Amino acid sequence: MPFGLDLASGAELQIDDGTPGQALHFRTCLPAGCAVSVNIDAEMLTALRNGTTLKVHAKADGGNQTVFSISLKGFGGAFDRAAALAE
Repeated sequence: MPFGLDLASGAELQIDDGTPGQALHFRTCLPAGCAVSVNIDAEMLTALRNGTTLKVHAKADGGNQTVFSISLKGFGGAFDRAAALAE
């Protein structure tokens, strides 16, 4: 995630027009940005494979809500390849 976010508010994930999930806490910040840990269960993995857009809701440091939209095109193939390489 980029800098300039209200880290205490965390971030929420939403797949397409579904309900946003629970707020996820920021884990750490590095020179390239801040990281949020996500546990992907089977239900979420299926939703990511079938979805078109992952929306990440976060609050900017000034209090304004912001949404980052990430295309899920190719997610299934990339996930499968990463899993195969991890074996």
